Amino acid sequence: MAPGKGDATHREILRVALALASEVGLSGVTVSMLAERVGLSKSGLFSHFSSKENLEVEICLLYTSPSPRDRTR
Repeated sequence: MAPGKGDATHREILRVALALASEVGLSGVTVSMLAERVGLSKSGLFSHFSSKENLEVEICLLYTSPSPRDRTR
């Protein structure tokens, strides 16, 4: 299946979350802060991630991935 708009939004959320985490630390990133920065409502954000914990796990996996290319998945 070709990547769609939802995939691009998912990647953008992760990109912004990583940037915010580098500014304030992962524990300092709030759902409200992230949603505002990405331009989504909190419910819009949660349509891409089932929970904040799920989002944090994906951020950690991307941050610790061996190659920068993997960080854009």
